[in-house]
Amino acid sequence: MLAPLSSQQRLVMVYLSDGFTQRETAHLIGTTPAAVAKAVARARKSLKDQVLADRQAKEDR
Repeated sequence: MLAPLSSQQRLVMVYLSDGFTQRETAHLIGTTPAAVAKAVARARKSLKDQVLADRQAKEDR
């Protein structure tokens, strides 16, 4: 499911799902908390779009 995300987006999502804060995640990957927040927002949108497209494809069958 995470395959369509960029490597940074995947890494951010993994750290957050493991319980790290955005600040801790930023420190671990060498970026800012704002960049982590942006990566999360983009990843969530990408995943949502993927789920909706998959759902539509199933309905079209």
